[in-house]
Amino acid sequence: MTEIEDIETKVQSSTTKCEYKVFVVEDSDVYRTLIVENISRIKKANSKGLPNYELFPFSSGEECLENLHLKPDVVIIDYHLDGNGYVKNMDGMTLLKTLKQQSPETAIIVLSCQSDTKIIKDLLRQGASDYIKKDNISQIKVSALVEKHIQIKEIRSKKIKMLKYGLAIFLFIVAFITLIYLW
Repeated sequence: MTEIEDIETKVQSSTTKCEYKVFVVEDSDVYRTLIVENISRIKKANSKGLPNYELFPFSSGEECLENLHLKPDVVIIDYHLDGNGYVKNMDGMTLLKTLKQQSPETAIIVLSCQSDTKIIKDLLRQGASDYIKKDNISQIKVSALVEKHIQIKEIRSKKIKMLKYGLAIFLFIVAFITLIYLW
C-alpha cells in the first residue's frame, strides 16, 4: 500500500461510520497481518451494499479481553495463542469461553491448524460459530464468514427496528381508537 493509499484509507475510515467491529486475535504477527490485509482487500472489493465494519488486530486473548468494551460483533481467534511472549498465555478455548460469558451475542470464528476432531467439536460445543482449518485458502473462507455474520447481524437489527416501528403504529392505533370510543 502506498503512502497516498494509506492516507486515503484513514480519511475514508474517519469519515465513514463503522457499524460493526471485528476483532482478529492471532499471536503470529505475520499471520495476523495477512488475515487483516486479506479481509480488508476482500471487503474493499465486495463493499457494495454491505454494512461497514472495522478490523481490530490483537496479539493475545488478554489484549482482546482488555478491549471488549468496544463490543465486537465478530471475533476471529486462533486456538494456539502461545507465541506472544506472555508468561502465561490464554489459549483459544479459554478465550472462547470467556467471550461467550461476557459477550454471548458475539459471533466467534476459530481459525487454527488444529486437526483433532474432539477439540474441534468441543470448540463448537462451547459456542464457536465456525471453525476453519488454516490452509492456503482459509483467509478467503474467514472473509466470507465475517461478511455472513455481519449480514446476519444487519438483518436482525433491521427486524428489530421493524418490530419497534410496528409496535409504535399498533399502540398509536389502539390509543386513537380508545380516544374515539371515549369521546
